[in-house]
Amino acid sequence: MSEVEDVQPKKALYEDDSDDDVELNDSQSENEHVAQYVDEEDLDEDDEFEADRQRLGGGGGAADEDNDDVSEASSASSASGSSDEDQDNSDEIESQLNSMPLSALAEASSRLDSGSDKVSSEQRKADRAQALARAKEELWEKQQAKGGKKAKDGKQQERKELQKRANKHAPTEITSKKPTSRKREVVEVDKVKSRDPRFLSLSGNFSQDLFEKSFAFLKGSVQQEVVQAKEQLKAAELSLRRARALPSSTDDKQYLIAEHQNEVARLTQDIQRMSSQVKTSQKKDIEKDALRKIKKEEREKRGEGKKAYFMKDSEKRKRVEEAQKEALRAQGGNKAVKKSEERKRKRHEGKEKKSLPWSRDGGRDSVGTKRRRG
Repeated sequence: MSEVEDVQPKKALYEDDSDDDVELNDSQSENEHVAQYVDEEDLDEDDEFEADRQRLGGGGGAADEDNDDVSEASSASSASGSSDEDQDNSDEIESQLNSMPLSALAEASSRLDSGSDKVSSEQRKADRAQALARAKEELWEKQQAKGGKKAKDGKQQERKELQKRANKHAPTEITSKKPTSRKREVVEVDKVKSRDPRFLSLSGNFSQDLFEKSFAFLKGSVQQEVVQAKEQLKAAELSLRRARALPSSTDDKQYLIAEHQNEVARLTQDIQRMSSQVKTSQKKDIEKDALRKIKKEEREKRGEGKKAYFMKDSEKRKRVEEAQKEALRAQGGNKAVKKSEERKRKRHEGKEKKSLPWSRDGGRDSVGTKRRRG
């Protein structure tokens, strides 16, 4: 049999208990109305009984009435019993709720609220994701409708076609579909050109002799710098020896040694650089003086009525070498000349040895002894 539901309003959590009697009376009145309904199984039994009675065709009207009264009484009693059970259950639930503390009830209500909030937030996220996906689809459809992607592909194909050439020696073709600039030159303005006054025609032609005479004072300053650097080198070497003589227990001994070594190396390099500059300038001066003398002699001979004579380059080199030897002999004597000649000979021998081919036996003859080279 199906249970008859009792419709009863829920009691508020913080409601006063003074209205319990009124609610009970309302529930009783509702139960009276509920008792009027009859169970479906009872109705089915009554229908079967009525069908049997009609089939038999007999009288029995009084018996039928008695049976109807019995069925009505049984249905009313069953309805009243079910309503009593529902009332007992509701009373028990109300008593349990009243016995629970308020903190537990508040926590339960907050949990229910938080659960609903979580569900609503998840629903909002899902709705937002769906809306974003729909917007992306619409944007993509619009781009396809406009033909943006096809235009890009077409441009790439045009560029590839332009890069191709009929012949590898032919120049690359340049497209004529270039947009013209919106800027127009109404009045032409002269471009600013950087000019160096040293190379202007107003300054005159370059003269090596005039340049050397104008800056001859620099040669003397370079020689003075060489002398000063040599003095500084002597002082640095002395300080380096003193640093090495310090006891090993000194904390900054290694630091001092490294500093003085770097200073000595720097001064040595500067002296070599400046000395080479001085020697190069002296050689050039000697060479120019020798060539100047040759030209002077030729002018004098032409003044005497002799024919013009053009000296070969080999003869000029010999005259320049003789002039350099004379200058070196004036500074250091014959020993300096012999020393320079020995250095020159060794330099030439080294070049010749490098150009000689190596033997296949590793520099040994057929007997097995090592062959002397040089």
